[in-house]
Amino acid sequence: TNNIAAAQIRYCDGTRWRKIVDVSSGANKLRTALIVVPFKGRLIALNPVIGGVRYSNRAQFSTDSDLSAAADATSWLQTAGKGGYTEASTREAIVGASFLHDRLMVEFERSTWELVWTGNYKLPFIWRKINTELGVESTFSLVSFDKAIIGIGNVGIHACNGASVERIDSKIPQEI
Repeated sequence: TNNIAAAQIRYCDGTRWRKIVDVSSGANKLRTALIVVPFKGRLIALNPVIGGVRYSNRAQFSTDSDLSAAADATSWLQTAGKGGYTEASTREAIVGASFLHDRLMVEFERSTWELVWTGNYKLPFIWRKINTELGVESTFSLVSFDKAIIGIGNVGIHACNGASVERIDSKIPQEI
């Protein structure tokens, strides 16, 4: 995805690029997203555009199937046995995401959250807030390490270990 609705989301099947969804019509179809990642057998579209509306704090998820099923536009709709969505209880926009082992850490403008897999068929994902003060400024500013994810935010450089987020730039606080 390049986050431009007109360009559409695409995937490579090994021989050619294919559209993730048919965007020819329909107000409830996934058009694009800032980030698309595979997680727990589903595709997750973070900060998506549905129809013509951007849902900046939303994780839209596909049906729990293979990628070819996720290419069907209806597999992303809020329907039992198909896809759905969950929205974080913040007005901030999702900016970045990275994996810490088998956990999906999602960085917002000024906060850090985890998209937690519940294993529940009807509600497979929920949000868990990790920090309310430290987020990132750029989608590609996250760097994953074995024990933490490093990000650059508006107040400094911070590390998320999955349980907490703390600044790690105390020796160079003026550089940010």
